[in-house]
Amino acid sequence: MPLSANYNSAAYPERIVLFGSEGGFSRPVLEGLLSEGVSIAAVVMPGRAKIRDAIGGFPVAVEQAARSSSLAGLAAAHDLPVLTASDLSDHRLTETLPELGADILLVACFPWKLPRTLWHEQRSACWNLHPSLLPKYRGPAPLFWQLRYREHNTGVTLHEVSEHIDAGDIVAQASQALPTDTSAAALDEWVADLGVDLFVKALDRYRRDCLVTSPQNEAAASYFPRPAQALEFLDLKRKRPQIVE
Repeated sequence: MPLSANYNSAAYPERIVLFGSEGGFSRPVLEGLLSEGVSIAAVVMPGRAKIRDAIGGFPVAVEQAARSSSLAGLAAAHDLPVLTASDLSDHRLTETLPELGADILLVACFPWKLPRTLWHEQRSACWNLHPSLLPKYRGPAPLFWQLRYREHNTGVTLHEVSEHIDAGDIVAQASQALPTDTSAAALDEWVADLGVDLFVKALDRYRRDCLVTSPQNEAAASYFPRPAQALEFLDLKRKRPQIVE
């Protein structure tokens, strides 16, 4: 991913905490942010253990990843703290984020809803990358449903996190033709490319205090739950799902 022409990490030193997971487009988003020179304060991932104190008081609970192709492995390769938790309401996480100097919380394929204490009571903007043209195709598996219903045009939305899933004000949005007859991995890269570009441009406007958001049109909203077929869809060899009449 090439550097955006107008982005300068020295001029725009905001520190980002990325909420992601192993699987989906979290890793390529982190890779894209790093290639752009965006300052990453930490990566937060779901985990089985409760957040616990570690050296320096940070709830770091991830070992050096064996696979460099993983999200945790990429973070470790760049000496980024990786925080894991099974309970996002743990007060130690909300206390740690300001200690990390977090300016913006960015969600990219994180499987849990962020509690209000994280996105409202922190002095940080909190944005989510969603692979659809919101308000259409809200929910945990938007690419699956758009492919299943043969959407030809879609895109990626960067929006504010709010009380309701995928319903926050739109920060930025990009529309493109939906790639077809391709693998899930290639779709993840496509989402990451669009998403990182949206984020970097929004970060520039945020830095210059000229960011304008817009509310979503609830009358046009649609929501789709996680389908049972999503596990098959994540098979890298599987092609475009067919509509079942």
